[in-house]
Amino acid sequence: MAANLNGYSNRIMVLHQAVSKSEGTVSINIPMAVSRGRGASESGAAFVTPQAKNVMLDGSLVGSSHQVLALPIAEIIKDDTPIDFLKIDVEGLDLLALESTYPLFEKGLVRSTMLEFGPTCRWQKMAELTAGPGETVPNAREHALKVMTTMHDKYQLDVLLFTSCGDGPEKSGPWSGMNVLSTQEHFDCILDSLGPSVVPQGECSGETYLFLRRPASAR
Repeated sequence: MAANLNGYSNRIMVLHQAVSKSEGTVSINIPMAVSRGRGASESGAAFVTPQAKNVMLDGSLVGSSHQVLALPIAEIIKDDTPIDFLKIDVEGLDLLALESTYPLFEKGLVRSTMLEFGPTCRWQKMAELTAGPGETVPNAREHALKVMTTMHDKYQLDVLLFTSCGDGPEKSGPWSGMNVLSTQEHFDCILDSLGPSVVPQGECSGETYLFLRRPASAR
């Protein structure tokens, strides 16, 4: 509706699919309040699992679950179209979603990316919820460090955050005020600020946004 009101309906495509690191079928679990037509502001609490769940992350009841096809982002975007800006915000599965874009970065198709980053406890909860039978659940902090290192070292991207960690904030341009993270020490610093993997229920909060961009020489 918002797209229609603002005249962008011809530029937006809604896909009835979930994003995952590998192809498969998953359940989208929707809060009880949203399923009953109330609590629209809670719609972001919906989450994806291999099978339907009875309880939401916060302990409230699931209202409904729907089976949908899940695909890697690189399988959804197949035509080698350059991407100026890629935004990922998928409630704790952001690292897996970003990993599903690696083929796009291999081809140099993505100019800049923003994704919700943290908190570590949410990553850990979602990793446990989405693990398949017999699948080893990765340590959330180690997983995040691996992803940041891959983007910086393998794909030669600048890694930026609004944080006190890093080389010092940029002074001008669209990235003004953001710190560039370029060393293991910087990565450890930001992960320390995102909290532990396990916290008491109801206290898992504190996300930030991670930005990735091609260096100026490659733009």
